[in-house]
Amino acid sequence: MSDNLNTLIEQCRQNLINAKPMTDGLHGKQADQLINRYSFFDDVDDADGMLINSSVVIKELHTPRPYLHMMASNHQRNRDQWGSFWDQYRGGFSCVDSVLAGKMSSHTDSNYVPTAPTRQDVRDFFIHEQGKSWPMYPIPHFEENAYAGFECRQGLDWFKLAAIRNDLSCTLLVQVHSDLPVEIWKVNISNDSNRKRQLSWFLRLPVCVDSYPSYYFVPRVVCEGLLEDRTMVFVNHDKNNVHKRAAFLLSADSFDGYDMMAELFDGSGGRSPIPKAGAQGACTNSLGQQPYSGLIAAAQFNAVLAPKESRTWTVVFGKCPYEANERNVFLDQVRQSVVKDSTELAITNQEPWRNKIQANIIKTPDRALDRYYNIWSKYQTRNQVRFVRALDKVGYRDVLQDIAGACDAEPDFVRAQLLMALQYQYPDGTALRQYEKFEGGGHDLRRYKDSAFWIIYTLDAYLKETGNLDLLNVQVPFLSSKTLRPDLNDSGSVYDHAKIALQSLYSDMGYHGLCRIGYGDWNDALSGLGGGDAVSVWLSCACVYGAKLLSELANVIGRIEDKKEFDHIAGMMTERINAHAWDGKWYVYAFNCHG
Repeated sequence: MSDNLNTLIEQCRQNLINAKPMTDGLHGKQADQLINRYSFFDDVDDADGMLINSSVVIKELHTPRPYLHMMASNHQRNRDQWGSFWDQYRGGFSCVDSVLAGKMSSHTDSNYVPTAPTRQDVRDFFIHEQGKSWPMYPIPHFEENAYAGFECRQGLDWFKLAAIRNDLSCTLLVQVHSDLPVEIWKVNISNDSNRKRQLSWFLRLPVCVDSYPSYYFVPRVVCEGLLEDRTMVFVNHDKNNVHKRAAFLLSADSFDGYDMMAELFDGSGGRSPIPKAGAQGACTNSLGQQPYSGLIAAAQFNAVLAPKESRTWTVVFGKCPYEANERNVFLDQVRQSVVKDSTELAITNQEPWRNKIQANIIKTPDRALDRYYNIWSKYQTRNQVRFVRALDKVGYRDVLQDIAGACDAEPDFVRAQLLMALQYQYPDGTALRQYEKFEGGGHDLRRYKDSAFWIIYTLDAYLKETGNLDLLNVQVPFLSSKTLRPDLNDSGSVYDHAKIALQSLYSDMGYHGLCRIGYGDWNDALSGLGGGDAVSVWLSCACVYGAKLLSELANVIGRIEDKKEFDHIAGMMTERINAHAWDGKWYVYAFNCHG
């Protein structure tokens, strides 16, 4: 970083210490220089000057943290949602339906929200030419000065890396397919020199189709890498795997070599920046049979490039069916609709985003606000609602809160997820804390008393955005407390589900006639107050808010008696809250089991 930038940063620190605005005393160009020191936005406006597209351009290899970018599917189905995380170091991982329970490539982060790639969660690309080998893209602190033209671009479901070394310009473009659970890599190598070049390039991807729930021995015993019709296929034979999935890697060009056992491709120890196969210029063509270091999809491609010649390779990585006959049909579809038509992918991938962006769009004097609202808030929301907290179970309140934010741009997806969540509400109106993402993964049976309230909140947001009142009459089963599965013999309308969610709060009172906290309310830290007559003032306020929302709805649809009931609940709870929880300045949050 330049001395000038360091001076500007120090001035900002002093401003904060002195309780001043951070950029106080900086003129516009200095502030822009500071904000854009690592990256900047590349925006696109339409003919009317509305901001309709945006990407992030990263010019610096060294940043305080990696620029982690997630790409995902854009279809409305509940299954086969593909997610792919990348940063400017090629770090990241791929998953399907769940980050934690749907790993498709190496992912070893075990945090509560497991979205940070660790050191081994990386895709590698190498070049070998006449006995010399090097990474296609710079690795921090390893021969960095040998590269020029480094750039990383991150857009709406696409990612691009570019770098130049030894007169070879290399570009990697990654895109996630809108509909299929796959990602497409397009690798371009241009010979910038005036001589013919004969080279090989290699890719290495650590594959993970481990069992869920996990076992410590399964990956080496039951996971296998096969070569089927010029395609690397990775399967897990564990009978107890409740999230059965298989991975594949195929290319428009036949592999000139491949490896599926990491120790054979990497060599002894596997710690060198250049793997053994890359250094020697040849893969070993190993199958994935109980590898010591794990399964990998490593491929070798040979090329002869004339002076100034450029060539592009298309590679597809994704999920395929476990059964061989279904797998063959699917892979044929990928070859025909993805590989052959990959030049059209950029166009078709952007169609869903045009629809989301134009659902509502603004133009204000604040460019940053336009960019956030029109583009990136919708992008983040799309990712969040498809991979709720990235976990193996779906938090009841989490999914309902998240999809409420997508009602404007993705109402069809919101509808599908809301109907899914309603199946995990008990007939008494309460709901699970978390429901299993995959059957057999197990529910979180803690009955947080706020879970069902969010049904009202999200339903209200959806109806006010879409006006689709027909949803209220859709029949949805309740969850059986005996089988812990949706009971097809016990169902109610969507309106019924919302109504009993409110009634479950109002009918369960403790101290001062307020709502019992049960296991906990929205503030997880207060779970310790549960039991007996302990009550939550926050939950009681939520009861009032839910009653007011349902009163509005009942009035619209002509449920006059229901409206009277909801108005009574709102009025009675408001009186109790103000009488017992207001101290003249603040509201008490809760009363414990001793009052």
